[in-house]
Amino acid sequence: MLTNILLLISGLIILIAGSESLIRGSVRLAKKINMSEFLIGVLIISLGTSLPELSSSITAMLNQHSEIVIGSLIGSNITNILLIMSATVILSPITNIGKDQSFQKLANVLMVILMCLIGYLGLLINYVFGVIFLFILLFIMFYEIKFNSVHIEKELKTKKDNVLLIFAFIVVGLIALIYGANLFINSAVEIAKVFNVSETVIGISLVAIGTSLPELTVSLMSAIRKQVSFALGNILGSNLYNIFGILAVSSFFGTIEIPTRIANIDNFIMLFATLYLTLVALVLKKIPRWFGIFGVILYISYITSLYI
Repeated sequence: MLTNILLLISGLIILIAGSESLIRGSVRLAKKINMSEFLIGVLIISLGTSLPELSSSITAMLNQHSEIVIGSLIGSNITNILLIMSATVILSPITNIGKDQSFQKLANVLMVILMCLIGYLGLLINYVFGVIFLFILLFIMFYEIKFNSVHIEKELKTKKDNVLLIFAFIVVGLIALIYGANLFINSAVEIAKVFNVSETVIGISLVAIGTSLPELTVSLMSAIRKQVSFALGNILGSNLYNIFGILAVSSFFGTIEIPTRIANIDNFIMLFATLYLTLVALVLKKIPRWFGIFGVILYISYITSLYI
């Protein structure tokens, strides 16, 4: 037990260091090319910080633990909004929602509704769904690049930052995030086994929180640096990658059945969280501090209910 606790702490330290490196590299990249911080978060950072979910999901599928896969991905999406986005705006509220963020919010709402329908109808997620989901993800990425002001400048010589240094920051940060998250997950799951917790609950809570730590650390660092639009893009993008990317790839390693608990409860918690974020952003054109306070209270209540 002591060894697992030490590994848990070590994973957190590595995650924090990795997120700092990733933020530095991505911000420099945003200055190097004509891309908004929000879109950097959506297209690059959210993909990179979703890699822990991908590696853990494939490992779980190969070991016949599909409940952990679906639980961790649904739990991760809930955690991203109610915990990570909430903690971010508590530190630094988002005062202006840009137009390039509307499509991401709409895509997230439609994605969650689709998952609720799949769970309600009792459909199995196989490779056919996987192929469809990947095509949807590619379409979303194409749309962002084509229509949301992602334009690479031809002349980069006037910029001071070295390209190799920029990508060194990003690569080192991503490696640290992935290694730190895996270290955290492995030790957290071993600790959870002591308490005889079901695989579904482990996935929704400990594994989801563990694999969401990259998003948490990156978002908190963004808030500290007052780059919160970057954090919003990271959260929205990560949620899309979780379902249309990671769940899709996982389905190639075996059929995934949505557990009754997730179909009846957790999918709708994810729907509520997504609508909560979307409606506040659309109506107020900002995400105030009270959103975060209420979100954290909801998240703590939700996680507590899993173990009662």
